[in-house]
Amino acid sequence: MNDDVLHPVLPSDTPGYGEPAILACGWPARAQADLLRHVETAGFADVPLLFAGDADLELPLDEVFRKDPAARPLESRMPLAIVFSGLSPRRFSQFIEAYKETSGFPLPIWGGRMPQTAAWTLRQLLKTYQAEAAAFRSR
Repeated sequence: MNDDVLHPVLPSDTPGYGEPAILACGWPARAQADLLRHVETAGFADVPLLFAGDADLELPLDEVFRKDPAARPLESRMPLAIVFSGLSPRRFSQFIEAYKETSGFPLPIWGGRMPQTAAWTLRQLLKTYQAEAAAFRSR
């Protein structure tokens, strides 16, 4: 997470930081059930899907990942993003490929939870990932 260097995700089966979960940010209320169905049919039914809303923006990331999976926020103005926790880079990549091939949803910003971002607010994380995505697109 350096402003000057983008690091590729290398294939590995080593789990990432935190308990396994997928955090969906900025997802419209009308599309949340569709995303949940996609996660289940893509082979990730064993991974909790959490939805973040505007009320979560100032919470530390570790707190956001402790949300009740049944909680569903209303409409959100935050950018569309999916943040992975506790998944290996290989599973992370499998999810992204399945998403691109079959979901029909717009492409979000992709990211992973890391020890160095645990205390960051969700807003800080999303701003950082937006900047990295913009830098990657401009390469």
